Amino acid sequence: MKKLIAIGALVALIALLPACKGSTTPRTVTSITMSPSKTWVYIGETAIIHVSARMSDNSNEAFAGGTWASDNMAIATVDSAGIVTAVAAGMVNISVTYGGKTGTVALRCLPNYAGTWTGTYTVTTCAATGDFDLYSFCGVLPSGTVLNTDLVLTQSGDQVTGQLFLGTLTATATGPVVMDGHLTLTGRVIEGDFTIDTVYTLQSTVPGQITGDMTQLWLALAATWMGQGQLTCVMNTFTRSSMMQREPGVVGLQSLPPNPTLQDLMNALRRR
Repeated sequence: MKKLIAIGALVALIALLPACKGSTTPRTVTSITMSPSKTWVYIGETAIIHVSARMSDNSNEAFAGGTWASDNMAIATVDSAGIVTAVAAGMVNISVTYGGKTGTVALRCLPNYAGTWTGTYTVTTCAATGDFDLYSFCGVLPSGTVLNTDLVLTQSGDQVTGQLFLGTLTATATGPVVMDGHLTLTGRVIEGDFTIDTVYTLQSTVPGQITGDMTQLWLALAATWMGQGQLTCVMNTFTRSSMMQREPGVVGLQSLPPNPTLQDLMNALRRR
């Protein structure tokens, strides 16, 4: 009798098993986490976005696939593996949809200004007052004059630092890369009794090439000098000769006399 009861209980338990199995709640995706390899990408370069799904049982699960999208294909594209390619300067939102949930991450795309750049610029206008006019500043540097310039730059994200070279004159240069990709690079040459405040306004839409313009404001520190000289210029060719930060082949400042005159500085501007 006891054996029959035991067998009956076992049969009843087996009969219940399919119902128990069918009542198990399947796991679902509750959110998506996106982890880009970097939050900014240089134009022409790539970044990869790693993703994971938060599941309904509170576990995290890495996944491949999903549906990837860029909200601005003119700024950056993304492929099915989550590899982002920067196309132009600006902000872009990259998203992936998986298991009915969507994750989004913002990336900044910007030009890469790092390296050694060599080029020329043309004086478009020249203005001189006071002693600068007296010493024929615009006679030496008239409109149409083509001069040499070099930049040796490092870049971290949107911050650029380095050295500028105007002929054989040099100065420390710094500046930010703004959202549209323009770089405003400023530096002050100080030699003897003179300063040259230089501002480059640059853009790089094609990797390895720069376009833009430049202004130079020449002032005298000596109290006996009056007036100023000013040049506005346009960049002609400006190409990256190396990704390395190295000094270009110019004669150094040691070529200037101990107390250079305005004529010395204008001559140095014309040297390579």
